Amino acid sequence: MACKGPELPEEVALVYDELPQKLDFNQDIKPILSDKCYLCHGPDKGKIEAGLQLHGAQEAYAELPESPGKYAIVPGNAEKSELFHRILTEDPNLIMPEPDSHLTLTATEKAMLVKWIEEGAEYQDHWAFTPPEKSEFPKVEAGKIVNGIDNNVNAK
Repeated sequence: MACKGPELPEEVALVYDELPQKLDFNQDIKPILSDKCYLCHGPDKGKIEAGLQLHGAQEAYAELPESPGKYAIVPGNAEKSELFHRILTEDPNLIMPEPDSHLTLTATEKAMLVKWIEEGAEYQDHWAFTPPEKSEFPKVEAGKIVNGIDNNVNAK
């Protein structure tokens, strides 16, 4: 069992405790969903299984059409999220991804998905659609500073 998260299988719990303090959706979670889940639960409306789409927050947080009262993702609560139960079960009739897909999740991928849900399951726009934010250059004392790039180099 992980120190702060829900009860997890041992191999997932070990990885969970080693994950970064904060996960980034675009860097950590979207690649997992894209590679392992979107085939059946992505944006292609012609290939949606069980009425579930995971490519957007609105779709992922909605009540499951084939399981009234259940939700794929409940932000902040992995144990109330069907995704949590489906990726951790050993039951071949319930596990996701389905065995017939020949796709599997690693312990690290499972841990990341669980932690992301526990963190609030925040979806983010693709980085190309996010306006850049101006940041301060690091303050350094040593070395010759000609421009802001020198601050970054000297800070390392």
